[in-house]
Amino acid sequence: MMQFSIGVSALQASQRAMDVLGNNIANANTPGYHRQVVQLSTATPVRLDKLSFGRGVEVTGVQRLVNEHIEESQIRQAGQTGTSASQLSVATQLESRLSNEKASPGAQLETLFNRLEQLSSQLNSSPSRKLAVAAADQLALELNSSATDLIHLRDDVDQSISALVTEINPLTQQIALLNAEIAKQGTSGGSPNDLMDQRAQAIQQLSQKIGVEVLKGNQGQVTLLSGGAPLVVAGRALSLEVAHDADNRVSIRPAGSSTDLEIEGGQLGGYLVARDQTLPRYQERLDDLARAISTAFNSVQTTGVGVAGAFTNLTSQQAVRDVTQKLNVTGLPTIPKVGTVTVAVNNVTTGERTLTAINIDPTLQSLNDVGNAFAAIPNLQVFVNSQAGTMSLTSAPGFTFDFRGDETTPADSAGLLSSLGINSLFVGGDAATLKVSRDLLGNADRLATSGSGQPGDSGNLQRLVALRDAPLMPNGTTLSGDFLQTLADIGADVQGLTQQQDTNQVLSERLEQQRQSVSGVDSNEEMVNLLKYQRMFQIASKYINVLNDAYNELLSIR
Repeated sequence: MMQFSIGVSALQASQRAMDVLGNNIANANTPGYHRQVVQLSTATPVRLDKLSFGRGVEVTGVQRLVNEHIEESQIRQAGQTGTSASQLSVATQLESRLSNEKASPGAQLETLFNRLEQLSSQLNSSPSRKLAVAAADQLALELNSSATDLIHLRDDVDQSISALVTEINPLTQQIALLNAEIAKQGTSGGSPNDLMDQRAQAIQQLSQKIGVEVLKGNQGQVTLLSGGAPLVVAGRALSLEVAHDADNRVSIRPAGSSTDLEIEGGQLGGYLVARDQTLPRYQERLDDLARAISTAFNSVQTTGVGVAGAFTNLTSQQAVRDVTQKLNVTGLPTIPKVGTVTVAVNNVTTGERTLTAINIDPTLQSLNDVGNAFAAIPNLQVFVNSQAGTMSLTSAPGFTFDFRGDETTPADSAGLLSSLGINSLFVGGDAATLKVSRDLLGNADRLATSGSGQPGDSGNLQRLVALRDAPLMPNGTTLSGDFLQTLADIGADVQGLTQQQDTNQVLSERLEQQRQSVSGVDSNEEMVNLLKYQRMFQIASKYINVLNDAYNELLSIR
């Protein structure tokens, strides 16, 4: 009866082959599915009377068609694509927040210079002075707004990082569970092809979110590494969490651990670079611009006078933490240099002008020490407020004071007045805190347009206007030019990342095409194979029918 078993083996083999083909056709559009083929081999022959007779066909396995090199390349490429995608997203948002032509620090800086030029022809116009001070105030507000936008953008990135970690942990858990089930089925002689497809798809999704390295293990399991740490080992997965250090830098750690992982690649790696490198770099450039604006305008403003003339009282606008600490360590936004500041005390009745130069060394002097030096000047009273951290100057009755110096005595080579915010235009130390002095906001006549105090003198105003074309930045550019360069650099970042993302997209598509050529399901090809095994089934059935007829003929012989 061996002939019947041969026919049955052919029926069974063709049926199993058609089952596999049907599964391929059903999953032709399933993401991550790998085409499967049935493996047939000749059944072990039997020996009869020294002769060997075949016993038909056996199904020895179902092969999952996969090219490991292509799959590994896809995993790496997915990580690179995720990195550039997240960095491009942040760079694009950064560009849109800083490049408003009508409402940006660069636009408001030009408006301020235009207002100052208009004031040159309307020196005694109170409305023109108010417009100039209002333009300065709007410039400070735009810098504040830009700094706030960067903080909000950083917060958005923080949320994206937390969301990614929330998505990564379930994926690693899923991969670990699939690892365990694959090993279980493998040891029991099964073919866990569909489970391997699910795991491969999960790894592909994971690699887009965080760069991973895949190592092959025993029993069909894999180990996933990221940031020097094993994310998945056999049936165990590492849970991640987000941490912030003392400098507000974000790090990724294993849950419950204090050891940071060196995350590279994937959307997570891209966001970490954008948050802790790209955004701080442009924040620092905004801060540098704000400091340069403050220093430049204040150096002119503090050493001039407005239409009201010299002062009878002034109070510093930049507070120190401790009036007894040295000036270089007491928290001033800008630190004075070693130099001198010249105080002029004017007798209103006689017109006599007395100049006194005070030596300044921030490494040796506190605000108390500076106050004592000022208090030693005749007809000038000084009060250092230890609680507020400020210094007030008041002239004696019949006297005024200013800091204009003269041809032989520098007005403020130490930059003390700007540092303390005495008769300054701006106060604050960076883009987030820069603002116009409340003295000027309350009285625009204090805008220091005069260098001599004489009626009609606009010498100091011309110095303010000249700041527009002065190379005040460390790289030799103007204030406006520096902001334009910042925008150009952001634009270059966006362009470079866009090109990189386009390249990554092309490479990803090519790799997928290569994968499809090996692992993809071609419905036409599957139909051809289906017809082949259908024919095999029909012939085997005919073979069994012939055998059956033959045996019936034998049994009918009497």
